[in-house]
Amino acid sequence: MIQWHGESISAEGVTAIESMGIPWIDVRRVRPSSEKILTLSPTPGASMLLVEGFSEKAPGGTRTVWDFRKLSGVNPSVPLILSGGLDPEMVKDAIRDVAPFGVDVSSGVEISPGRKDLEKVARFIAEARR
Repeated sequence: MIQWHGESISAEGVTAIESMGIPWIDVRRVRPSSEKILTLSPTPGASMLLVEGFSEKAPGGTRTVWDFRKLSGVNPSVPLILSGGLDPEMVKDAIRDVAPFGVDVSSGVEISPGRKDLEKVARFIAEARR
């Protein structure tokens, strides 16, 4: 599975991915000032849609916390993955508020940049399952 970060994927890119038979995740970044999100339309051909907080620093893994409740009631045409600023303390509430297909975490379970904390990973999983 490919996770596509970027503002958009070209029609040629979608065709190339589909010709290989590889499912892919379309990634959307939500700016902090955004109003409630009423609709989410993934790029045609995407298997899933990942929504994360916007950061000027990088397209992902920035611990950018955003108001997940902006997505409550949104029903995209493909499974939704929630990302951006998740950690063991907030994942349960985020899942309750949004009811995503899945969650994505990276820096929220790190002890230092690039180094995962196994205790945080275990706590994150336990809280996500509650």
